[in-house]
Amino acid sequence: MPFLIKHIGYFYLLIGLVNSGIIKSQNEFYNNGSAVTVQLGGLVYVQGEVINTDNGVNVGLINNAGTVTLSGDWTNNSTSSALVSTSGLVELNGALQLIKGTQPTTFNDLTLLGTNTKRLNINTFVGGTTGVLNLTARTLDLNSNTLFVTNPLSSAVVRTSGYILSETPAAPGYGTVQWNLGNNTGNYEFPFGTITANYIPFFYTIASAGSQSGVGSISASTYPTVTNAVINNRPLPSGVNNLLNNCNTDHAIKMLDRYWVINSNNYSTTPTVLKKMTYVDDEWNTFGGSTNQITEPNLYTWHYASSGWSTINSTNNAATNEQIISSNSDYGVFTLGEYKQLTLSLLNVDSVKCFGQNNGVIQFSATAGYDSNSYYWNSAATTDTIKTDLIAGSYTIIATDVMGCADTLNAITVFEPALLTQNLTSNDYSICRNQAVNLTSSYNGGIKPYTLNWSTGASSSNLNNATSVISSTPTSSTNYTATLTDKNNCVVTDTVFINVNQLPDINFDADVKEGCQPLEVQFINQSGNSPVISSYLWTFYQGYNSTDASPQVTFNNAGSYSISLKAISDSSCVNTITKNNFITVYERPRADFTFIPNNDIDILNSEIKFTNTTVGNYNSSSWMFGDGATSSETDPTHTYFEANFYNVTLIVSTIHNCTDIMIKQIAINEPPTVYIPNAFTPIGEDGLNDVFTIKGVNFLEFEMFIFDRWGEKILCTKDPITGWNGKYKDTYCQIGVYVYQISYKFLNGRESGAIKTHTGHVTLLK
Repeated sequence: MPFLIKHIGYFYLLIGLVNSGIIKSQNEFYNNGSAVTVQLGGLVYVQGEVINTDNGVNVGLINNAGTVTLSGDWTNNSTSSALVSTSGLVELNGALQLIKGTQPTTFNDLTLLGTNTKRLNINTFVGGTTGVLNLTARTLDLNSNTLFVTNPLSSAVVRTSGYILSETPAAPGYGTVQWNLGNNTGNYEFPFGTITANYIPFFYTIASAGSQSGVGSISASTYPTVTNAVINNRPLPSGVNNLLNNCNTDHAIKMLDRYWVINSNNYSTTPTVLKKMTYVDDEWNTFGGSTNQITEPNLYTWHYASSGWSTINSTNNAATNEQIISSNSDYGVFTLGEYKQLTLSLLNVDSVKCFGQNNGVIQFSATAGYDSNSYYWNSAATTDTIKTDLIAGSYTIIATDVMGCADTLNAITVFEPALLTQNLTSNDYSICRNQAVNLTSSYNGGIKPYTLNWSTGASSSNLNNATSVISSTPTSSTNYTATLTDKNNCVVTDTVFINVNQLPDINFDADVKEGCQPLEVQFINQSGNSPVISSYLWTFYQGYNSTDASPQVTFNNAGSYSISLKAISDSSCVNTITKNNFITVYERPRADFTFIPNNDIDILNSEIKFTNTTVGNYNSSSWMFGDGATSSETDPTHTYFEANFYNVTLIVSTIHNCTDIMIKQIAINEPPTVYIPNAFTPIGEDGLNDVFTIKGVNFLEFEMFIFDRWGEKILCTKDPITGWNGKYKDTYCQIGVYVYQISYKFLNGRESGAIKTHTGHVTLLK
């Protein structure tokens, strides 16, 4: 049964069991060595402080499965961790509240409510295995103590706008959050804030889990240093001896006024993580008398190890005040600092261009040091990174910046080339006009490769040998000059004179220059007499030449002909003129055609299809069909209306009016016809229609049978002219209908040679 012991000035509530109801206590909840149980759903509301103590051998312990809400401080003076459970909630729902005592408290779920700051006066454990620290909108001041988060999940710490403050003064030490992550992976947010209420979380994203050698944990602290007119970033973190940079000079004025201490504990293999550190503007700029001289976009992450500070590749987002270190396994002390590496790189060294000049060049580049760089050329101060007026010699360049960083380019040598020389000669110094001469330039010195430009316009480049030869054909006496230029544009020239004897003056024309094959051409020699010409040689086409002065030539084959005339003077100088495609002989087409039908054509089948089979190119066709009709179609069709013999003429013509004619004869025959009457009157013998005869032309074979109505054969004849006179055995047959059967072959026409048979009736009348 619960009971209450009252003392003067205090209320002591010793509770053996709190059920699901509400227990209220004024001023103080004091557990004096009891085992207090708050069951699931139970609520203990303390309007004041909770104190947990031992009483002799009786250990004070609250087995909380419900909710304990208090407005005062939480004090644990018991030898226990004060709370036992994996589900209970403690709510700090007052103003400034402390978690204190002689022993750390282990909370499962801890929620910060009320107003003002909550502060640790002793190391504190929160989270159990599944519990949550809920900061809500409150500040949790670590006050140089360590907050142990024992729930390994990234959801173990939540907030709305609250944060954890680890920024206590340096002397007592900075507060630390230790999160027992184990070998979990995920995105963890350490919700740090500043004294001035800026939220500066530290993000810890595990890419590869570590291997535990105990309970693996990550501890994190972040704090600013003193900002004033003296050197910033002091005091230094524990174990950090200096702020020397990569140039071994103090780097404080180029570093952010904040440190992060990130350590891994109980790992045989540390986790590989992405780290994101956030900061506030006042920690890098010159606010409040700070001596910082930082260009924020140039911030890098600096890591301190036993060997000193080194930079880690990271990405700075100046807009959101974030610095991200990609996945790595570095731990220890970190800060953010401007990083620039002053490095000299020799870009170009040019020797003195020509012997005796002072135009040597040295050019280098320098990465931007801290602020401006200073340069020294052979100890002479300058801002130049290039000099173009150097004589041959050795040079040393030193660069320094305001942070004491330096780099040196030693013993840069500017060379001087040997004197450039050239000698120009020829294989012949007196020639006929247009005769080739070989000119030789011999050269040495300077810098290879050479370029050689001749007065002829010829040019050679990338020369690495000692001589160069060109062939030239001058038209008159002339001086040849060769200009030699080496790689450095050093120049030397030489000249040689060549005497030229003139060539015969020759030319020709023709009376006709184009026409149809065969083409007869008279050539006209128009050559001069100075110098005197002793002989000629014409070349018309392969295998045909002439030595006549003005020859006549017949060109039988179509094509374009280039004509050459060669003349030899009395001084043995030769001149040749060639006129390309001077004579053009056009092809004459060979007219021809076919037609269908091509035999046994009669007047009833007289439509003829003509096909032009002319060989060669032509552009017009002209037909005359022999009956007065004409056509300009390529493949015309023509119909004849009378039987006769016709001469068909085809004339073809090219675009150059080269023509040809083909004539062929076509026979149009009378049509093979048959006329069979259906009645005749033989008995009257009046001479009219007395005989049944078959009218036709061009019978090759003929046979006729006459039958009476009983099928008895009355007549058989092979003469189409005689016919049947109406008698049988010299007696006229009776008036009536008789049957005939006629078989025949035509001599010509479409149906020539084919047997035709007709069977019908003929009526014998009076």
